[in-house]
Amino acid sequence: MPHHFIADSRPLAGRLRRAVIEGVAIVAAMAGLFGSAPAVAWLGSAPLPAAAAAPSAYETLIDLRPVTFTMTVDWVKVPVTSSIEELASNPMFWRSMHFDDWDRLPSEVRDRTLPRMMERYSAVVADPGWWPLLGAADWDMVPQPVRAVLFPRMIEHWADVYGLTRIRGVNPGLMVTTLNAVMMAESWFEHRGINVNEWGNRDLGLGGCSDRCRRVLGEMAEAGHLDFSLAEEDYFNPWHSTRALVVWFGLELARANCNLDLAVRAYHRGFETAVDGEGVEYLTTVKRLRRRYFGDESPSPTLQTLRGWSSRAIPDTTH
Repeated sequence: MPHHFIADSRPLAGRLRRAVIEGVAIVAAMAGLFGSAPAVAWLGSAPLPAAAAAPSAYETLIDLRPVTFTMTVDWVKVPVTSSIEELASNPMFWRSMHFDDWDRLPSEVRDRTLPRMMERYSAVVADPGWWPLLGAADWDMVPQPVRAVLFPRMIEHWADVYGLTRIRGVNPGLMVTTLNAVMMAESWFEHRGINVNEWGNRDLGLGGCSDRCRRVLGEMAEAGHLDFSLAEEDYFNPWHSTRALVVWFGLELARANCNLDLAVRAYHRGFETAVDGEGVEYLTTVKRLRRRYFGDESPSPTLQTLRGWSSRAIPDTTH
């Protein structure tokens, strides 16, 4: 039988004494290499490193990784750092973010968090019957990216109601996208927008309705030539302000003999000054926005996602 299988015949006590002596010798040798006797004592008494704790059930469900993103506050981009989970579950963040803030997120983070926002606001998206019932304060609670897909649907509704989509010689789709680009140029979907020019004139709401616009629409309503009448605060209500935008643009379009480009310039500068050549830069901006955000080019993954969601959720007719 091979030697290493032969049992040690020495008494047990002797074997234990020998093992202790060999252990002391090893520790003494380590002391010579690593330090003094106290160090040897420490090595002998140091606890084993604790085993890594298994992730809790909370951590397996909640993404606590940090993420830096921007919020838009008074048109200024403000950087914020939080966790992915907080971004995905905090409506306060969403209400302070424009769609371009969402676009700046890594796609993994956006795809993880954007569905939470869509789920929360699915009711207002799926039922256009809510839109006339909501006031400006209600829309304050809806994030700008969601508004950016719903307000254009309001424009489409009013353009159909007032016949702008049935003008001979003007493509209906081009009409609606032009109106939406005008709204975007005026307010970037901020329904409480106010612009005060150097002369003190105030442009209000989604359509940037000027003092003159509001005065003329009021006079028309008083004379019975318009089927609605708005107080100044109504211009901050998206349902009313999109209606005013479409009607005012329709008036300028009629004066421009259905020349769409001239009507856009007239909307911004007034018909007389537009005829004199004013408003070319504004027209260029509207065309750029129309092509970039309402055409096939749309560079915003956030808007693309939200538009796909709204087209599936909203019925075919919004009126």
